[in-house]
Amino acid sequence: MAGLSSAAPDALAAYVRDEPDGTSALNLMVENMHCAGCVRRIESAFQPLPGIVEARANLSARRLRLRWRGDGTNGAALVERLASLGYRAVPFDPEEMV
Repeated sequence: MAGLSSAAPDALAAYVRDEPDGTSALNLMVENMHCAGCVRRIESAFQPLPGIVEARANLSARRLRLRWRGDGTNGAALVERLASLGYRAVPFDPEEMV
């Protein structure tokens, strides 16, 4: 799985979805997430951030769903935070995977 670099914010923006409740959402496939400790570490890193509404990691699917409110947060910054924890990620559209 190729990771996202900070040079790819435009490519990442195509995967950020505006939700009906006014939040923005991003779905990521996460490399190297292999245990419950990883899930806890990832979710805990996002939950205290301002604007974050949801940080939900799925261990069996190795996926992360992030939802946030406001313009102060963007998908690229969230992916960079994930990378700072040692996890590479690529965005995906769950509707295209059906």
